[in-house]
Amino acid sequence: ALVAIYEATDGPGWVDNTNWLSGDPCTPGASWFGLYDAGGVLPCAETIGEIRFRGNGLAGELPDVFDAFEQVEAIRFENEGVTGQIPSSLFAPPLLRILDISDCTVRSTIPTEVGSATKLRELRLTNDVFTVRRRFDGTIPSELGLCTFLEELYLNGNRLSLPLPPEMGNLVRMRTMQADTAFEYNEGVTQPFPEFICGWKELQVLDLSSAYVAGTLPECIGAWRKINSLSLLLNSLEGTLPASLVRLSTLTDLDLGSNAMSGQFPDSIWAGLQNLQTISLSANPLGGTLTPYMSNATRLENMILGRCALTGSLPSEFGLFSNLQRVLVGANSITGTIPEEYSNLQSLRVLSLLDNHLSGTIPSWMFQISTLERVSFDNNEMEGTIPSMANATSLSTFSVEYNKLHGSLPDASPALAYFNCFQNNLTGSIPPSWSNLTQLSVIFLGENSLEGEIPAKMLRNNAIISFIAQSNNFSGHVDDAICSTIQFLRLDENPYLTCPLPRCCTYLVNDDVPCPLDSGIVECCSDSCVLFDQTKPGDHAVDGTSHGPALVAWGALASGIALLAIASSVLVVTFIIPFILLHHRGTQKSTTSPGPERNRTYPTNRMSKHFGIESLFRWAECSVD
Repeated sequence: ALVAIYEATDGPGWVDNTNWLSGDPCTPGASWFGLYDAGGVLPCAETIGEIRFRGNGLAGELPDVFDAFEQVEAIRFENEGVTGQIPSSLFAPPLLRILDISDCTVRSTIPTEVGSATKLRELRLTNDVFTVRRRFDGTIPSELGLCTFLEELYLNGNRLSLPLPPEMGNLVRMRTMQADTAFEYNEGVTQPFPEFICGWKELQVLDLSSAYVAGTLPECIGAWRKINSLSLLLNSLEGTLPASLVRLSTLTDLDLGSNAMSGQFPDSIWAGLQNLQTISLSANPLGGTLTPYMSNATRLENMILGRCALTGSLPSEFGLFSNLQRVLVGANSITGTIPEEYSNLQSLRVLSLLDNHLSGTIPSWMFQISTLERVSFDNNEMEGTIPSMANATSLSTFSVEYNKLHGSLPDASPALAYFNCFQNNLTGSIPPSWSNLTQLSVIFLGENSLEGEIPAKMLRNNAIISFIAQSNNFSGHVDDAICSTIQFLRLDENPYLTCPLPRCCTYLVNDDVPCPLDSGIVECCSDSCVLFDQTKPGDHAVDGTSHGPALVAWGALASGIALLAIASSVLVVTFIIPFILLHHRGTQKSTTSPGPERNRTYPTNRMSKHFGIESLFRWAECSVD
């Protein structure tokens, strides 16, 4: 049987095939690679207790020979090269306790023979959802309910069909079930929460994210007295949170983000959640306010409540959370100021309060927290100045666009990589110290009243990818040499800059249609844009009209491909990565905010405001009146 496995999966091409086909498989000191004694610690000496080929480069379809392994307790085949159907004999070894065929390139149903593995304790059939790979499909066979010793079941990243078979209620020893994205391909099909899971009294971890669970959470979940982690992210749950949550005293992680649950989190529940470390309810129209009773969860580390239609102010009691690391409460309607008590949050790493109605100033004590990494107050009503960040030695991301801040740019953290103060009332010049920020890669300074020369040393920083500074009062000359490193540059509407601007600059004209300067056709300076007529060498229109519109169109098209590539990289670095870091993934899949309608002065498409990306595919229309 071993030789059959070797031959069927390209044994000569394995990463390690030491001693294979040489002597006895369990010869002391010369056993075949991947064969172990029971327990999987020592190479096999007498009998084979475990077959393990994790990442060993196997390629091909597994042969149907595993019923020959009467002493094997664990089989682990985690190889992308394993293809085809899963042989039913994989479940035949009578002592089999662990079966792991994760991350294989299989296209198979789960065989009904799984029910013959009556001693099975751990079954892993997971796939990486971020890779293009064939996966398990079809329904979970009811025979799985015969595996009554099963304690751990991992199904993540497959294409399984609903519903879960009720026979799984027999799995009363279950401690961990992870099925994140295992049922994503059941569009239009829903299932109520499987109440038979309430009978799993030993349950510690349950993840049914993206499992099309609809209806309400039943009160019977209060029977889980050992539960540590519960995730029902990205489902269609509605109604209020069950009062029985108060009985889940062992719960450390609760994720119900991106559902349709409503009603304020009951104050009484917090008395029983003393061990809670992470709560995520993002993108649920809960309404109500942030209750001070949350401070009963004294071990809380992560508070993720974005887009929950919350109102009221930030409770000062949250300053008691000595372990709090991440606060993501953006896209609500929270008012008031940041309480002084929050200066006690000395473990804080991420603070995202964007898209609220906060007022007051940015407190200076915030930048004395050495652990602070990311801050976002975008789209609030904050005033005052930006305090010095020099002591915030871990701060890499700071964003305060669309506020009412004034004063000058601050001294920055040495770790700063992303800075955004777009559309405020800032004045003064760029601090010379910014030229020494070796990690600074993205800078948004647009639509302020900044002045002075742009430090040449800062722009020559090889880390800088984007420098967006339109609509200011910068002066002096910006050398074209920076185009060798900067991928996206905006300097338009700075009337005191010296012409010509760098050729890599993008200038927006005619209702945000971008003209690509690097095409050699367009030269933009200050608030003017001149088109060259290359049909007459050396001749161009000084009044801004084009003698060769067709040439402009074709030239713009030719540069479009290159600029599209640049724009896509800028999107990832300047917006997508910071957005993921500052927002819980549960907020990404909801297309409408559950919060009340609010009047905003900023553009609905901020990317269009910064870049003109909204018109990116209209390069051929680039023209000037």
